[in-house]
Amino acid sequence: MNNKKADTVPPVVSYSVQDMYSSDNVRPEEEVEVSVRTDSQVEMEGSKLDFVVFGATGITGKYTVLQLVELAADVGDLKWGVAGRSQDKLESVLRQVSSKTGKDLSKIKIILADVTDLLSLRDMTSQTRVLINTVGPYKLYGEPVVKACIDSGCHYVDVSAEPQFMERMQLEYHEAAKQKNVYIINACGFDCIPVDLGTVFLVNNFKGDVNSVECYLEVWQNTFMMGSTINYGTWHSAVYLMSEVEELKSIRKKLFPDCGPKMLPTLKHKSV
Repeated sequence: MNNKKADTVPPVVSYSVQDMYSSDNVRPEEEVEVSVRTDSQVEMEGSKLDFVVFGATGITGKYTVLQLVELAADVGDLKWGVAGRSQDKLESVLRQVSSKTGKDLSKIKIILADVTDLLSLRDMTSQTRVLINTVGPYKLYGEPVVKACIDSGCHYVDVSAEPQFMERMQLEYHEAAKQKNVYIINACGFDCIPVDLGTVFLVNNFKGDVNSVECYLEVWQNTFMMGSTINYGTWHSAVYLMSEVEELKSIRKKLFPDCGPKMLPTLKHKSV
């Protein structure tokens, strides 16, 4: 991991899928506004955490905390914290992860924040350079967090696989994020990263034009295993996704008025 501080990154630029894999994706350099910071501002930046996991008591949040502990061990000088609604539950998560990893997490910063309290969100986002948001469904709870990050100049990362949410955020907040030099990065979870990596690998190694990519997932489970096979939050998000297809169409018409060239040859539609 490059330990370069996140506040030195260039302005955010959102790309469509067509942009990402187009050989014609050449953009003019963008002007970056240079500002002079006071000593107090520099000191405040230096006291910020590198990462905060918001929703650390949920299943995704707990795994993220575990990964941060391992990352901190590799990187060394990494400052991070956890955030959520319950002090007791956040302390419990840190104890559990500490017991599992053998690492002392007693000094990890705990921040109380609630998606229904914008002031608490701004207090949280003002204390970190990068916020990892694991609170979903994002359609219901994601937008206030995105807004707070932009207001605070804090970069935002989530594990959303909800296209309505992601593309609406791009449509409504791209310019504001760009003006603040803030990255809003969605879809960093299991649903999306393997597919993206596989697509990039195929584009780089396939000798020809890539028309489309099919992805398959196989899951093994103990026959006698009790309990749900899918997390409740994931199921909740999937229900919203399927019920609001028309909303997504409307967003995409505004976001991508020029959808680009038609992909040929046309493939037969395959149901899920």
